[in-house]
Amino acid sequence: MPAFDVTRWRWNLVGALGCVMQLAVLTASAAHIGTLDRTMTLTLAGAALLWASAVVACLWTDRAGRTFPALVWPFLACASLAAAAGVDPAATSTFPGMLTLCFGFIGLTQPPRRSWILVPVALPTLAVAMDMEPVQFAVRGPLTLMVWLLVAELPAQLLSRLRQQEAELRRLASTDRLTGLLNRHALEDALQDTTQQDAVVLLDLDGFKEHNDRLGHVAGDALLSAFGAMLRQQCPGGQWYRYGGDEFLGIFAHTSLADARSVVDGLRAARDDPPFSTGVAAGGPLALSDADHDLYRAKRER
Repeated sequence: MPAFDVTRWRWNLVGALGCVMQLAVLTASAAHIGTLDRTMTLTLAGAALLWASAVVACLWTDRAGRTFPALVWPFLACASLAAAAGVDPAATSTFPGMLTLCFGFIGLTQPPRRSWILVPVALPTLAVAMDMEPVQFAVRGPLTLMVWLLVAELPAQLLSRLRQQEAELRRLASTDRLTGLLNRHALEDALQDTTQQDAVVLLDLDGFKEHNDRLGHVAGDALLSAFGAMLRQQCPGGQWYRYGGDEFLGIFAHTSLADARSVVDGLRAARDDPPFSTGVAAGGPLALSDADHDLYRAKRER
């Protein structure tokens, strides 16, 4: 069974509790005004059974490692409200805010413009639950819809922008600005996920310090930037990282050592200036150390 995922469960828990509270409020309202008869009791019991089925489905999808759609809960709330109103509108006419809460829930859990999905269900529910006449609905319906969409779309848009900014910050934090490759911080996490079926290639530019001393740091930066671009173009099947000043490391998933060395030969055929030395090793906890030893063995043999 997959581990309990708080992130996946958080909003589903809020939605489920919201449905329970709604049923409790509707039951209390019907009892208070004296309309909790057999028909209303069966209606609310049916809504409770529907809610319980959704909870079971939520548990089942979590066991299967999938995410239960949080959008189900606002639809259940609308269905419960409409069903109770169909029996006796007096039991629901004092709770117009329930539908607004449904749209607020969508705004907090769904991407922008997803709230429109609930509109075809929410508007008829509003008319039935508030026991509106056609003329009254024609006036209040559009105004209420505007409020619903504001309540849903404003947080949805803001949260969407925050997620985009967060993703961009993560990208910047894991990217080397000079070469455009992933940096050493990202490499540490990636190396932990490698296995013996993966190949790790450590690459060191030969004579880079002398190149820097002779032509200057601007020329050295240009060389590193061009070399990083070449790695991205020539090795689309691997993920390259800038490991150090003039060292690069590539991770090739499900690749043998022989195939990894063929990749290195292809790099040399594509660009032999500047010259570079390489070390190749299988993935795993000792991948970096083994690749480093292979690199310096290759340097000694040259």
